[in-house]
Amino acid sequence: MGRKRKNENVEAKEKKSPIKVKPIPRMHAGKVTEPWRIMERLIAECTEFAHLKVAKIKLWWQRDWKADVDGIATGAQVCKASEIDRNLAEESSGETVDLFIKLPEVQWPTLDDAEKEHRLYHELLHIMSAKDFNGNQKRDSKDRLLWRLRKHPIQAFHEEIERYGADKVIGHNAAIVASIAHAERPMEKIFDRAEEGDSQGDKKTPDTNGWRKVRIDSIGLSTRYRKAFEEAGIKTLGKASDIQQKHGDFWQREISGLGDKGREEYEDRMATFWGEHPEYCGQ
Repeated sequence: MGRKRKNENVEAKEKKSPIKVKPIPRMHAGKVTEPWRIMERLIAECTEFAHLKVAKIKLWWQRDWKADVDGIATGAQVCKASEIDRNLAEESSGETVDLFIKLPEVQWPTLDDAEKEHRLYHELLHIMSAKDFNGNQKRDSKDRLLWRLRKHPIQAFHEEIERYGADKVIGHNAAIVASIAHAERPMEKIFDRAEEGDSQGDKKTPDTNGWRKVRIDSIGLSTRYRKAFEEAGIKTLGKASDIQQKHGDFWQREISGLGDKGREEYEDRMATFWGEHPEYCGQ
């Protein structure tokens, strides 16, 4: 008979998958925990988060994200609660949940106070109310408020900024230019060319209907949806508005290739546009 293998009678150890996420308790030792305290302060103090006072947000620890092949690691992450998440939360605790924000558990204690606040502030900025055609926040069949996550307005590679300049890459965004100019820590004057036109001549009474002449390809739509508007002969915001007024709640059906997702993206971009151009609202 052959010899037995050395570990033949030793049972293989069961491999257990590590737990990657766990809830951050709001209270510990009678005090509000730091992540919750920062988030609640931001929502209470910042006017840009006024709509979040009714949002049900839960904080979770995430095992630190690994850097990808380009060396970029996630610093924090927000996600919407699924239908299952909401139902499980209501059945187990009687409380509903709308969104989750995940923070890096191991890295968190090493961050300074400003960085901790910045990460939560950034994730909160993603959260927007999901609005219907009349501008009211949508609700589901259980009368729960619905939310959406907006995308970053700045998306660029450092190589293109080096080659073409920041004024060409991101300087066309009026809201960004204004934010940089009023920031406590402004960037160098790299937007001079982008702002040059605004500083010339005397101030004029704003044309509140000027938005109608704005080209639809200037508001940042995805290529497929921009082409859908163009192929339908709609090249300005005014023309798009006329289509909406004429066809009502289902106006997107008049534009081949747009669909509900395209309409949602268009309305998202328009919400950003109005925020960037208060002069068209008579302000």
